[in-house]
Amino acid sequence: MPGFRISGGYTASFRPPLTSVIISLLMGILVFFLFMNFSSAGSGEIYCVVSVDKNIPDRLAGDLLENAGFDVFYSESRTRIYYDDFGQWKELSLDRYRDYIESYDPRDSGYAENLRSFFINGDSRLLFIPVDSIFGRGAVSRKITAAFGQIPFTIDFIGQSGFFIFW
Repeated sequence: MPGFRISGGYTASFRPPLTSVIISLLMGILVFFLFMNFSSAGSGEIYCVVSVDKNIPDRLAGDLLENAGFDVFYSESRTRIYYDDFGQWKELSLDRYRDYIESYDPRDSGYAENLRSFFINGDSRLLFIPVDSIFGRGAVSRKITAAFGQIPFTIDFIGQSGFFIFW
């Protein structure tokens, strides 16, 4: 039996007590989850990107997400644009910008249109939902599926995956 020699010729094998093994495992699991959720390596935001047809009104898609319980998400109608209204600052939602500012208006720098292209990409309207952790993906997907019902959509997750092997 392998072991080590103690003075006096006595050989003993080393087996840690069962409680030490259990405590070590529990501490390892605790450190793993703390590292995954609070470390700088895992602090990147994860977003669920919901893509629907661009002809579906942004406010309708936003209402569906709100009714499903999403308080925080980013969309064209939730993005604010500030503009100078000849002496005072005013704000508009991005989807209503063109209702007030014409393309030939000298206040139109092109910023709003560039920002709009972030939410309208080709034939798709994009909505961005922050996800708390990699474990929340399934719950978010189920809530979105229930919210959109018969409206066709796709879901992608972007951002740092938080998968511990890459650390």
